[in-house]
Amino acid sequence: MAPLYRYGALPLLAALVLTTGCGPRLDLRSSSHLEALLPSSNAYPDGLTVEDLDVEEIEGVDLGGASGVGDFEHVEPAGCGAVLNGGTGPLPEGAVEGAAQTATPSGSSTGSAVYGYVLVRGDFGDAPVGGTGFGDLVDTCSRMSVSMDGTHLEGELTSEDSPALPEAGGMFAMTLSDSGGPGISARTAWGQVGDVYFVLVAMRTSEPSDVSPWELADACEEHTDFDCYDSYRAEAAAEADEQMAEDFEAVLERAVEKLERDA
Repeated sequence: MAPLYRYGALPLLAALVLTTGCGPRLDLRSSSHLEALLPSSNAYPDGLTVEDLDVEEIEGVDLGGASGVGDFEHVEPAGCGAVLNGGTGPLPEGAVEGAAQTATPSGSSTGSAVYGYVLVRGDFGDAPVGGTGFGDLVDTCSRMSVSMDGTHLEGELTSEDSPALPEAGGMFAMTLSDSGGPGISARTAWGQVGDVYFVLVAMRTSEPSDVSPWELADACEEHTDFDCYDSYRAEAAAEADEQMAEDFEAVLERAVEKLERDA
């Protein structure tokens, strides 16, 4: 399972945000106002290249298998396939304008997260946007299993909270892993500030090769067996997930602050 940056963040962003795999595409037009509300590059972790995207460019992506993390041959429960192969939920009906950006690792960084951020605006009214389907996924996919490229992964989708979220906003985290083997971690946050609805996503993959043989040898000097290796790799992946959670929270806070200040 190749790192996400090798596939490019544009297909990933489209697959995660813009469709459930079966819903209609939104006919969005670009908006200079929304583009001005996108965070600056310093809102993201160091070492990432930030690129603003044209709405038309996103809408032109072929979403079939575009998540960039492999073909999921089997997903259980079946409804969780929308999270993995087709997205986390549709953008709200009534959206007419949009803007988006991605933040991808520079060079050949391993284990780094890819970020995607989408803003849309439309006639949503004063009440918080409903019906996007994000909340339902937490109940449906609290536990899930997938088969991908001959590897079986187990994981969960958990509801998260953040002081940075606006009222009626939400967030969840997803983890899929094979003990000592490959893994996928993702976080998604969404909400509405004024007449602007946003979705922020981050996803990273982990591989056994992320930990060098020299690091393993040093960590398992007294226990040179596969159990020690697997345990150390799992600890390294957990630490990377914790760092991604901290980074995601910082990006979310800065993005929402900009919306509240300038929207």
